[in-house]
Amino acid sequence: MSFLEKKQFAAALSIFNLYRDFSPAYLVRGQEYIESGLLRLVDHGDTFLVCEFKGDAAHHIRLEWRDQRLVGRCACPVAARNVFCAHLAGVAILGRNVLNEEIKNSWQNQLVFIHEAPPKREKKAPTASADYFLLFMLMESNHEWSIRPATAAMRKLSGALPEAILSSPQEIVSFLGENPELLNQFTLRPGRSLDAAHCVNLPPEAVRLAKLLQVARSAQGYYPYASINTLHEVMIREALVLLRQTGWPIYWVEESFNSLHLVAGSLRLPADRLQVVLDTRKKESGDLTVRFAFHLNRQPWRSRSKPRVILESPLWLLSGDMLAEVDSPVEAEQLDNLLKTRELTIPAAETPLFLEEYLPRLAEQFPVVGDGIRQVLVCEPPLPRLYLEEKKGQLNVWLRFAYGDYELPYDDASPETHSRFDLEQNAYVKIQRQLEAEQEAFRRVTQYGLKRATGSPGLFNLRARVDVVDFLMKYLPRAVQDGFEIYGEEKVKSARVNRLKPTLFFAISSNIDWFDLQVSVRFGDVEATFGEVYKALKNNQRYVKLTDGSIGEIPAEWAERYRHL
Repeated sequence: MSFLEKKQFAAALSIFNLYRDFSPAYLVRGQEYIESGLLRLVDHGDTFLVCEFKGDAAHHIRLEWRDQRLVGRCACPVAARNVFCAHLAGVAILGRNVLNEEIKNSWQNQLVFIHEAPPKREKKAPTASADYFLLFMLMESNHEWSIRPATAAMRKLSGALPEAILSSPQEIVSFLGENPELLNQFTLRPGRSLDAAHCVNLPPEAVRLAKLLQVARSAQGYYPYASINTLHEVMIREALVLLRQTGWPIYWVEESFNSLHLVAGSLRLPADRLQVVLDTRKKESGDLTVRFAFHLNRQPWRSRSKPRVILESPLWLLSGDMLAEVDSPVEAEQLDNLLKTRELTIPAAETPLFLEEYLPRLAEQFPVVGDGIRQVLVCEPPLPRLYLEEKKGQLNVWLRFAYGDYELPYDDASPETHSRFDLEQNAYVKIQRQLEAEQEAFRRVTQYGLKRATGSPGLFNLRARVDVVDFLMKYLPRAVQDGFEIYGEEKVKSARVNRLKPTLFFAISSNIDWFDLQVSVRFGDVEATFGEVYKALKNNQRYVKLTDGSIGEIPAEWAERYRHL
């Protein structure tokens, strides 16, 4: 597939085109599938995306770019009517960022950019009466935030701006921030027929965003229902991401009596997300201090004023001239309460209680920083283990994984990291789980005559046609060959296995005209008569019962060597 087709596919998945091809309600639901983890990208190429849906009716969804159009395939009833369903909408949203990131980092993209770049020409001050300057305004009304496009005719700005900066849109943006009274040259109600060809400072994509924001706002005004409000939130979320990626100018303004008053701008939208961290410090007295704080680019960040919530899902905060997305597992109200919490002091005598009972749960939600707690990161590959136990006449097999000195049970809903406090090392341990390797081990276990038991993710029982002896003699050695460690085999009382290699012993007694030959088979110190071994071979069995009640395995070469006796 050509690189051009990949770019066309990514362009077809832009927010502008998705609202043309998909129902807004399906786009909202598709986003919900992604946020709830029901939709996962399993494969993709230049012109196709394949996702797995993990809902009640699990299935795969495929979206392709074929013959200059989107072609979808999904097993749901909506797609059966040749309609782009919510599953396909989720695939489009999920795959869009993946394709754009690959295109951005591709060497081909750099060459195409250079090849397609128009020849530079000296910019002249726009004079056409239809030319306009486009900005985006962040505003609050009735405790609800919105992003609105604002335009100013260049014929108006030309008389208010120094002639030296008219040919530089970037200098105009800076000049407006330093001279906020000029914002009154802009109108928040631009005509619907915005022409991208006459926008002097931003590309056509910005004009399309402005039009979409206008449409979403109009729909919210005419149809104030939940689905329309959700559409408005989706538009704000997509607009914020786009403004962050492109650097298009956005100002925080207030409107009163048809006048715009600058609060802050042009706003900074950092590429990295704000992180809420747990900052711990150790005092000389042995006490531990704990507080919640913001980090940006792994450095402490303090807001000069109380951050304001612009969007709750995902969380975006506005503080001063910075508008940033927050990487936080808690909701906006909970976050506000956390940040209000003053520095906590844990007495030295109570520190073990905090480290054992509270820290692991906190660390699962917030990165731990500071010098108060020693941290250990475990990144070793997992070693699969099988634990055997007999309970009420049934063999139970548990799947667990060793990560270095630590062991974790299998769970198909495991997070990528597991944390605990190790008293012996006096350290907070963070284990980086390798979920793909764990899933592969789980798949292998199902090939050892076992089936998954209900109720416990890592518990297995024998399949209907597999008994304990078959499992111990046939399947368990395969598991060992595949790298599994086995524990508890000696506790299985219904079928004990002697894994020593058998040897033949001959006892001969004779006289003048006779001799007597006695043959026995020994597994270590335990014997079996050769007659029992021969009987087992004749019945195509690979094991024999020994005198102590255990089971001995007959070597494969014996079957060939002694089958003609």
